[in-house]
Amino acid sequence: MRNMYRSQRSGSDLNSYAQKIKVYFDTICPWCYIGSRSLAQAIAIYQKTYPGARDDSLEYEFLPFYLNTDTGQHGLTMREAAARKNGAERVEGVLKRLHRTGRQVGIEFDFEGKTGATKMSHALTHGIGREKGWEVQKAVIEEVYRWHFEHGGDICDRAGLIGVARNVGISEGEGEKWIDDEDVGRRVDQLAAQVRDEGIDSVPTMFIGEVRVDGAEDVEGMFQALVAAREAAAITT
Repeated sequence: MRNMYRSQRSGSDLNSYAQKIKVYFDTICPWCYIGSRSLAQAIAIYQKTYPGARDDSLEYEFLPFYLNTDTGQHGLTMREAAARKNGAERVEGVLKRLHRTGRQVGIEFDFEGKTGATKMSHALTHGIGREKGWEVQKAVIEEVYRWHFEHGGDICDRAGLIGVARNVGISEGEGEKWIDDEDVGRRVDQLAAQVRDEGIDSVPTMFIGEVRVDGAEDVEGMFQALVAAREAAAITT
């Protein structure tokens, strides 16, 4: 994606507009965390440097994806799960790449957080988004990532997830409500099935406007996608 989306328009003929960003993610996906950080840094650069972009508004939509539907895998650390997936002979190379790439966007992976089924964490973040809006939802998702990937959090730890939400102003009672709400749980399951029916088979996947981004692009790649989405919108409006 790099260097593909150079602007051909001046600041005077680019009007501000609402940027819709759709994010397909799982809370045990390290590349989703990296992609989220890369996008945030790209947005900051884009709004400071691209003509007219500082007046654009952003709106996120987060959609759940289940990487792991095997509840029997709960208890494996990220390191152990990576070894099972990639083989013992390859796991150190995989983790070194994650560690190196994470550091470039300010993430310090520790690989000791326990993995497992992520329905509980998705129910929490989806319920928060439904009631509190995407900005609070985004903050909670980022906090879940940080807790799990950098501080050894167990993604299936109910009390731990409630504590994570409390760090961004969600009361314990609210956190419990969304985790325990059967309607929220069913809706998360429905959405996770729906995204696969739509052809999403890996995460992170993002749509910035009509521009699809597969995988965790670096900051430059995310910046170019933002520019492409804005220029496509300018042409059609």
